[in-house]
Amino acid sequence: MTNGTATIFKFSVAADANEDISLARVTPYVTFSDSDGGNELLMTANTLLVYDMAAPSTALNTASNSQSSTTGAFTFNLTSSSYPTVGKGQTKTFEIRADFTGVEQNDSISVKFVQDSAALTDTVRTGDGATVSDTNNNFIWSDNSADTDAFTSTQWMNSFLLPNWDTRSLTLSKS
Repeated sequence: MTNGTATIFKFSVAADANEDISLARVTPYVTFSDSDGGNELLMTANTLLVYDMAAPSTALNTASNSQSSTTGAFTFNLTSSSYPTVGKGQTKTFEIRADFTGVEQNDSISVKFVQDSAALTDTVRTGDGATVSDTNNNFIWSDNSADTDAFTSTQWMNSFLLPNWDTRSLTLSKS
């Protein structure tokens, strides 16, 4: 880990062989560890971005993070004009990057995704998945199969009950 831009997390999304999927929101949980407790380790404002590795120079979101040294969840709302789609039967890799200042010996950050703990209660049948107001909105996705004319059809879902959810953290440090 050094001052400047760093890749802080990579993740892959796989679509079932029967349907494309789209992502509307991802929420990495970032833990800061400033080795001397002086809070010099900072993530620079408006630099936390997610990239589709098929086009690694174009961000999928507009950064809206404030300058931070505080551990917490950071939400990426993707808009309908930039929803990344994973083709049926395919896997797509994404990368989260941010800029840092004040990096000192033994500083580190850890990043992970927290799986939603319950199904959405804010049923989103159509529209922008980033508008889900439910508290369980860490990871919002769609299999694009909703019949929007049907009363029971739902367009957007969260990560609750997604199989094989990886709970590990990725840690970057300066040693």
